[in-house]
Amino acid sequence: MASDQPFQPSLGDVLVVRSMLAQAVILPELVGTILDYAEYWVRSCSKAQLDESIHAIWSSDGYYQGSKFLLRSFPVGLTENAIHREEDEDEYMYEDDNSSESGSSNSNDSGGSNFSDGDSSNFSDSGSSSSSNGRSYETATIPPIPIGKACDREYFQSLIRNPPTQPHPVRKIVFRIVSHDQGWTSDDQSPGPFIVARTWFDAGIERFDASHSCEECEDMRKLPLCKLRTIEPEIVTVTSDDGQSDNQYAKTPYQGPREIQRNKMADGNFQTYVTTWTCWDVYAPDSEEARRKMEEGKGRMNGDGSFVRSLGLGDVVTVWGRALYAGWVNVVESVEIEIYWAL
Repeated sequence: MASDQPFQPSLGDVLVVRSMLAQAVILPELVGTILDYAEYWVRSCSKAQLDESIHAIWSSDGYYQGSKFLLRSFPVGLTENAIHREEDEDEYMYEDDNSSESGSSNSNDSGGSNFSDGDSSNFSDSGSSSSSNGRSYETATIPPIPIGKACDREYFQSLIRNPPTQPHPVRKIVFRIVSHDQGWTSDDQSPGPFIVARTWFDAGIERFDASHSCEECEDMRKLPLCKLRTIEPEIVTVTSDDGQSDNQYAKTPYQGPREIQRNKMADGNFQTYVTTWTCWDVYAPDSEEARRKMEEGKGRMNGDGSFVRSLGLGDVVTVWGRALYAGWVNVVESVEIEIYWAL
């Protein structure tokens, strides 16, 4: 029976087709271009059923704002089957000397175990994979600790058996969000149902910290949360009246540069929003196209493409929920992040 779902090639599929093309085309450098035109990329997917309500609450700086971390992707270059699970230890081996599609095997010079990625379609959408401390890797919050030194590309290349060959391999990110606001407002709605809406979602970035080491993060196969650091949103140091300093996540500006989607204003019914960012997006934030996208609830920088082009091997994409001003509530049922990258 034919499926309604589009075909999603696995890592093995992409490796086989790439190998076949390399033998068939005259110029090997055209292989990547052909795969890009066909959108024949490796994909990872993280998803969570959340049932969260994010309220704009009073803060010490004098206004109401709500902010909550919701979901993180798997690191660029890894699909969800790279996570180590004790019950599947035999299935998820991290080095396979008999792999028929890899062509070559990267040795691990950094002392950790190698990742061996599998077909992401075998992974449950429930977000049940866990880190070494039992918290869900996809949905657990991490403290606002500044990064010491980010793990570089060479570090991840030594861990991943079939890593991307390009420094910035991400081609497309698809965000799927099911949400609504509080369902009413006394604000003027004449600009349109999205333009002045005060509940929205932002994208962020996390990276693994090479300077951090502890017992929990000795095995990178478990994607240890203790080694993750937030790059965006920015981490700031706040000093209280009694002189105590504390790290906090910076307040996110309304209609900021990483805005994904705004909720439809004063509509209490769940809406499904799909936002796609690609590395080829080029229209300027002050363009007519950007204005049309904002009328649909998209962020001003949706067509800029700089976020996608900036992502490197091992980077993690996050989604944050926001609410601004008293009475506004961001009600979130589910969030999903799909990342597509070229080998």
